[in-house]
Amino acid sequence: MEWTALAHLNGRAVQVSVDEPAEGRVWTTVFGDTGTGLAIIFSDQPRVCAPAELRDVDGDGDAELQSYEDDPASGDCAEPCHEEISSRFGIIPAWVRIQNWNGRSWVGTETKHVTFYRALAKSYRAVDAWLKENGDSMPCAGVYWLRDASLFRRWAARSVSLGEASKK
Repeated sequence: MEWTALAHLNGRAVQVSVDEPAEGRVWTTVFGDTGTGLAIIFSDQPRVCAPAELRDVDGDGDAELQSYEDDPASGDCAEPCHEEISSRFGIIPAWVRIQNWNGRSWVGTETKHVTFYRALAKSYRAVDAWLKENGDSMPCAGVYWLRDASLFRRWAARSVSLGEASKK
């Protein structure tokens, strides 16, 4: 637990995270120091496989909220293919969302983090290529959440499109 500077907040924010995916206990709650006390300003969605975190994604001195959404394993975090992808590629098999605090709520700011999403697109493409080569072998053979073989390809394209949207 550590205090973090957060733009548009009178005080600071603190995140409390639990990360025990094998136990099925993963979440983050962010409390904001509003000047009159602490208030919950974020709680993870249920059944995530990695806790959200406050981190300075773009190096501007203010933390952004990085959270994981649309995890196809839907909380089956200890599933061997999920673990293999996480350890082999250093990413959670889920969409990574970046948001900023605007003083009242979290707003999506993905188009402002082009460099982050370019790197993420490379990782998603690498997973897609690896699955094409190894998808019929263990540990990913027949995994229910990989029925949609284009999942990582679509996430890579979405990541790239965020960079294109920022140019407009």
